[in-house]
Amino acid sequence: MTGYKGQLVCVVTGTLLVITGAVLIPVVWNAVKHSLMTKIMVLEPSSMIYSIWEEPPFIIYWRFYFFDVENAEEVVKGAKPSVVQRGPYVYRLEMERQNLTVNSNSTISNKPVYSYFFEPDMSVGLESDSFTAVNVPYATATHLLDWLPYDIKIALSLVLDEMHEHLFKELTVKELLWGYEDEVLKILSKFIKIPGMPNGEFGFLVDQNGSAHDDFTVFSGKDVRSRINLIERWNGNNKLSWWLTPEANMINGTDGVMFHSFVTEKDTLYLFQPNLCRSMPYVFDRAKTIRGVPVSSFYLPPNVYQNGSVYPPNAGFCDVKTEDCGPTGQMRVDKCRFGVPTSISNPHFLYGDRSLIDGVNGLAPDPNEHKNYLSVQPILGVTFELKFRLQLNLYLEKVAGFSDIEKIIPVYFPMLWFEQSFEANDWMVNTYNSKVGVPTLVCQIAEYALMGLGVAIMLLSLVVIVRKYRRKRSDETEPLLSDANPSTNYTAEEDTSNHSTNYMPEGEDAEILPTNHQELAPVI
Repeated sequence: MTGYKGQLVCVVTGTLLVITGAVLIPVVWNAVKHSLMTKIMVLEPSSMIYSIWEEPPFIIYWRFYFFDVENAEEVVKGAKPSVVQRGPYVYRLEMERQNLTVNSNSTISNKPVYSYFFEPDMSVGLESDSFTAVNVPYATATHLLDWLPYDIKIALSLVLDEMHEHLFKELTVKELLWGYEDEVLKILSKFIKIPGMPNGEFGFLVDQNGSAHDDFTVFSGKDVRSRINLIERWNGNNKLSWWLTPEANMINGTDGVMFHSFVTEKDTLYLFQPNLCRSMPYVFDRAKTIRGVPVSSFYLPPNVYQNGSVYPPNAGFCDVKTEDCGPTGQMRVDKCRFGVPTSISNPHFLYGDRSLIDGVNGLAPDPNEHKNYLSVQPILGVTFELKFRLQLNLYLEKVAGFSDIEKIIPVYFPMLWFEQSFEANDWMVNTYNSKVGVPTLVCQIAEYALMGLGVAIMLLSLVVIVRKYRRKRSDETEPLLSDANPSTNYTAEEDTSNHSTNYMPEGEDAEILPTNHQELAPVI
């Protein structure tokens, strides 16, 4: 019985090893990870993640693509616009958070400062390259002055013609982005205030290079870990004021640098940037790896730019019953753009109504090129990859009295689109590997090793037990086989009797008597 007890002990030991590898190690490591993230993922000067948040170590690139108008003279006469995409023109973006203030309610206030540096080697040309583009000040002014009497508008149109100001204008990359003095704005600024165009200058990023404009207050994650980097206030406000419903006016999400730790596939990650005038939801797409690091990829779903007639939750941004929301696939942002008839969309109106795409020759939406997505390391919650893409559009419609626009076909005119992108650098990858990757790998190896060892011990023990059992049964049946063959004993006994020898008494004349197998010799 002692042998069997030893084998049973081995089986139990193997079972315990399997349970330890399959259950105990993952449970313990999971608890260790949560404890580790509690210490790492908090915005405090002493934490590791703080330096990433304060001054991101990765390089952010902005790639700008402009739509060059090929038939400007025909468009003002009522023809369909034809455009050619020019780009990319690439800028390196450096971000630094200034005026950092730690508040008593576990929040941090800061002012991000963005500095742009042109990268000619990554671009198709120079900042001095020029295109025929929509003259935004002209289009804006005519739109805002549409309420004037017809005769006054004709007079203003003649003045603009004398100044050689028209709906389309030849402008350089540098002028389009960083601004230029516009004569129309200078004159009109004496009569009306055109918001968003300070000092008679226009540019898509005018006054944005090297200066701070927005004040953010974000949660540190000290009290509630899942709130790390969530925006609590923007410019002192905890909600927006442009839209129709509380849900549409909510400030949700982060600036995209990081989210909460232990991100799951069921999560919706929100990104908020003031220029978007709203929070953007990202939903899970797929799992993949970036430089060997496992990440979860989230994308901007097609319904984000759909209007309320197609996607009812978006009715809070524009009521199709009472407002001119335009075709689905773009979002009017006039309310947060000082009344200028602008809209935002995916590049080339990806996922938009066909009328948007067909309204301009030269558009070719492609999900591979124009889709929005970001990839997050799910344990850390840190963004390892970003492809944020946005198109700016200007709604052009007839304005009677102004010669360049009174015959135009109403159209959502694409002006430019850009891609804001970055990918994790060596420091981020090495930090993940040292803090999470290597310990996770060690635990996985230990897990499978213990499970393998336990299974091996169990199998070997079972093999030994089975063999011993079979041998015992064989020993118990051996005597029965011997009794069934009596010929062996009989032969042995017979041989003993046949080989016996008889002797005569001792003496000088003694003779050896023959055995019963010998014949007696005759007496002579």
